[in-house]
Amino acid sequence: MDTEKTEIEAADVEVAESESACRTCPADIDIEKALKTVAHTGEIMLVSGGEASRVEDTVRRILLNFGFMDAQVFVIPGMLIVTVECGENASRTVIKRISGGNTHLGKVSLINSLSRELATHNMSIDEFLKRLDKINNEPSYKNWITITAAGTGSFAFTYIINADILASFVALFVGALVYAVTTLLRHYNVSRVLVNVLVGLMGFVFSYFAIEMINKPGILVEVVVFGSIIPHLPGVSLVSSLRDIMDGDLVSGSIGLVDAVSVAGALAVGVLVGYSFMVV
Repeated sequence: MDTEKTEIEAADVEVAESESACRTCPADIDIEKALKTVAHTGEIMLVSGGEASRVEDTVRRILLNFGFMDAQVFVIPGMLIVTVECGENASRTVIKRISGGNTHLGKVSLINSLSRELATHNMSIDEFLKRLDKINNEPSYKNWITITAAGTGSFAFTYIINADILASFVALFVGALVYAVTTLLRHYNVSRVLVNVLVGLMGFVFSYFAIEMINKPGILVEVVVFGSIIPHLPGVSLVSSLRDIMDGDLVSGSIGLVDAVSVAGALAVGVLVGYSFMVV
């Protein structure tokens, strides 16, 4: 009798463990498809300028709203790792290698809105993926708009630090020209480091010749150079990395900070090369 009772209790424990092993993964969902969908979501956010902590939180919330009981997300610049637990001895993981970047914070905002909509409305993975592809295909600004904006930004920053309208207009022209050449170089997939060095070099050379052509005393080439390269400084990357560090994501924050410093260093090297050949 005791033996039968022991066998029944053991069977009950086995059933309970089996149910516990299955309940963390929803039975009516394609797990592989869900993981690939959220990995694609994280990729879009990262290349669009989203900070690591925001990407981790959004991806995890999407998985929970899909019906998973638990999910772990780890993000560093260039990589996304997502794991869902399917019981004590079973889990599914997807690793996504991410490269490139084109800041588009509008996409980050739209994905955040989509994740909040998913929390309040029933939405299948197919429907979510369809909406996600629509967000991903959102057109970026036309080249003439970004070039004009770069020139305008150069004008504004130069005027703020110099209060000389003529120097500001020189910076406007040089900044727009440098940004146009940079856009062309990126179109042909030129090395990022080389592009940043060339930006600094072109900023100094174009500013120097423009000031020489105007031939008006009082225009400082250093001020015009600073204004012309300001649109290329890694402001978004720097702010995102600092926010990650303050949120406790020391790994992703440190990597982003190193990336921002390397971009600024490459710009400085280009300016130094131009100064060495044109002035010294």
